[in-house]
Amino acid sequence: MKMARKAHLHRMFSPAGKRIRKMARTITTKAKTILQVATIITSTTR
Repeated sequence: MKMARKAHLHRMFSPAGKRIRKMARTITTKAKTILQVATIITSTTR
């Protein structure tokens, strides 16, 4: 019973989950690039 309910919830939220995952991926990549730029700036200013 629990497994079936879990599968149903997953099926319902699969598109939303995909969208959230995509957004999270883009945010992480942006943060990585910002960090790289910040490190470069700090290294050059030193």
